[in-house]
Order: sequence, then C-alpha cells, then structure tokens
Amino acid sequence: MAGGEVKEIHAVMFPYFAFGHISLFIQLSNKLSLHGFRISFLTPPSNVLRIKSSFLVTSTIQIIPIQIPKVQDLPPHLHNTSEMTPAMHELLKEALDLMQPQIKPLLSELRPQLVFFHFAHHWVPKLCSQLGIKTFAFSILSAISGAYVTVPARFIGVETEEPTIDDLKKPPCSYPQTSFTSLKAFQAQDLSYVYKSFNGRPAVYHRAVDGFNSCSAILLKSCNEMEGPYVDFIKTQYQKPVLLTGPLTPDPPSGVLDEKWATWLAQHPPKSVIFCSFGSETFLKDDQLKELATGLELTGFPFFFVVNFPGALMNDYQLVLLPLKEDQFLNSKLVAEDMKAGVEMSRREEDGYFSKENIKEAVETVMVDVDKEAGVSIRQNHIKWKDFLLNAEIQDKLISNLVEQLKAILSYRDQLREEELVIRTFLTAIISLSFGGED
Repeated sequence: MAGGEVKEIHAVMFPYFAFGHISLFIQLSNKLSLHGFRISFLTPPSNVLRIKSSFLVTSTIQIIPIQIPKVQDLPPHLHNTSEMTPAMHELLKEALDLMQPQIKPLLSELRPQLVFFHFAHHWVPKLCSQLGIKTFAFSILSAISGAYVTVPARFIGVETEEPTIDDLKKPPCSYPQTSFTSLKAFQAQDLSYVYKSFNGRPAVYHRAVDGFNSCSAILLKSCNEMEGPYVDFIKTQYQKPVLLTGPLTPDPPSGVLDEKWATWLAQHPPKSVIFCSFGSETFLKDDQLKELATGLELTGFPFFFVVNFPGALMNDYQLVLLPLKEDQFLNSKLVAEDMKAGVEMSRREEDGYFSKENIKEAVETVMVDVDKEAGVSIRQNHIKWKDFLLNAEIQDKLISNLVEQLKAILSYRDQLREEELVIRTFLTAIISLSFGGED
C-alpha cells in the first residue's frame, strides 16, 4: 500500500461465550464499524438470535456460527455460560482449546488483518502468527482488576504453586500507589479461583498471561482519565502496546417507562427512591437477601430490585456498592476509593457477611447525610464522572484514537513486509549474479 496507508480493515471478534463478555465485543464491533471496519463475529449458533439485534442495522458486521467441540459432561445444547454450572464453565474452557482445528481454516478463508480475542483463547496469537494476522487480547476487566490479578508480578515473592489468601490480600509487587491498598480475606478467597487449574487445563491466570505475552497488543476497556496508573502498570508488566477503547458505555435506554412504574415513581419525591440492582449471574444467599431487604426498610426510603441493569454511573443514582465476586471487588474499590463516586458497604473480614445496620449506614451516607463532607464529595464526584461518561465528543475521541493506533500498527506491519520483499528480491538478484559469474 502506497505510503503505508491502510484502506479497508477486516477484523474478527472471538469473545468468550458469556453474555457479559459477548456484549462488550458487540459494543466494540459497533464502534469500529462506524469507522469503516468490516467485522466477522464468531459465536455458537444458539447465541446468534439473541445477539443479532444488538448490532447496528447499517453496520458491516457478519455473524459467523462456530461449533463447540464435544466434551464429556458438557451438554451439547448449551452454547453460553448463563445456564452452566461452575464445573461446566471449566469443561467449556476445555472445549475452547479443542477449537483450534476449526478456527485455523476459518481464519485462512476470512483473511482478516486483525483478530480481537478473549484471553481464555490464549492459543489464538500463536495460531494467527502462522497466518500473518495481528492479534489483540481484549481484556473485559477494568484496568485496576487486570493490574491486580493478571500480571507477571503477581507471582513475585510467592513461594507456592498458587498465591495464598494472604498473598492475594496484598497488591502485586510495584503496584501503583493509589487510594486502594488491600482486599479483605473473603475477597482474596474468591479471587483464588483465577489461579487454580481444573481438569489439567491452564488456570485463568496462565491463560491470560500467555495470551497477553503472545499477542501483538493488549486492548483494555478503560481510559487514562479513570485508570491511568493501572494502565501504566500493565504497560510496564508486558512491555508492548496497550490500547484503550474507553469505557464502552452503553447507549442510554430509550422508550417510555411502563405505566405502573411511572405511576409508582410519581408518588415519591425526586431522588428519594432506592434502586437496587445486581447482575443476571450474581446471587445472594437467602439470609443475606433478607438482611438486605430489612436494611433497606430501616432507611425509611421506598426501594425496588432490578436484575442486570448496566451503567449506574451514567445516571443520577447514588451508588452503594455491594460487590459479590471476582472483579466486582476491585471495580468497587475504583469507584469508592479512587473516583470517590460511591460508598462501599462495610462487611466482615473473613466471610463478607453484612448486616441490616451496614445497609442502613451506607445508604444514609449518600441519601441522608448529603450536607456532610462525605455525602457532598460523593455527589460532586458522581456528577463529574457522569458528565464525562455521557460526553459523546470525549467518548468518540477515545474510539478515534484507538482506530488511528490500530491503523498505525497495521501500516507498520505492511511497511515491514514491503521492506522484507525488497531485501529478498535484492538477495535473490545477488545470488543469481554470483552463480551466473561462476558459469
């Protein structure tokens, strides 16, 4: 290509088969398609109908069904994690590792310049290097989580095969000095899963580190404004390009609120209703659910529960954070301690138990004590970050910067190929002349 220019870019998206992960790959696909990228999106057949409507109607995106190989005890009709047990999640990773013979000829046929992959597919970079395709490990974790959990420094000073609970309570060596300093024992216990091997397969940690070490560049769902120190730490850990998509915030919901909810909300003053939401695959034990409901009743405010509602920082809701698993613990630290835009509920060190009094205290910080220093600061910071996330110009600029970086990486690759071709041609000519002289 003259001048190293990159014209049409064809990218393949290869997410992990969990809808929380798939949705972020869809959002990235939509953003890139608006910049002229052609996207091929790989997913098992039964997911196609559910995700098809999430893509932009005018986008140049094709969904390509791929088959999950048969693995003993993994039901063949399950094509995503939403209905799988934890044991089945591990069998799914085993099935993913068996997909290489299917994926290689497919990529040979599609001939993309780029493949964006989830780090569970840690074998993708080595496979793609045989085909001359650039690979980008797209981490769906926040930078604070990735920097804490999936970096080589996590094993510095660790004397066992897996980090201990005490190891995981502390950040890894050289972790950036921020407002966040440590985790509780129950949180570290939950994170220990990342380092465990099942069925003789690589642990999540080893899949991630292998994928990050082998790929052309790392892609983070983040931005410097929100997580700069953690992004810089990941760069120093892997010594390769780390590109940022920005927060990939979903579009605000459209449409009219259901009449029964509109009528109910109209009965209460503005900003007086507690909105309680958890992810679709997050569940509380019955006793803790009762404590939560009782604690909310003690506040005296009306409240309601909603399952799987995204984007709380983008609204006027005051945030009381109750992280329940894995990277939620670190995301909560980011919002409550670094961004200071919410309050994390106090919980017991060893098991994470919380009482109705803990609920009441946390809610009152953001709903009642609005004139006290903590409440005032949290509300001001919430407004600041909401404005940042809803600023279309800023978010578009983050994607535009990413597109330019992707094009630069591809242009550099094409330039190297041209130089290699010139050198080969020159050497061939020299060899021909040499042999000709001897004759």
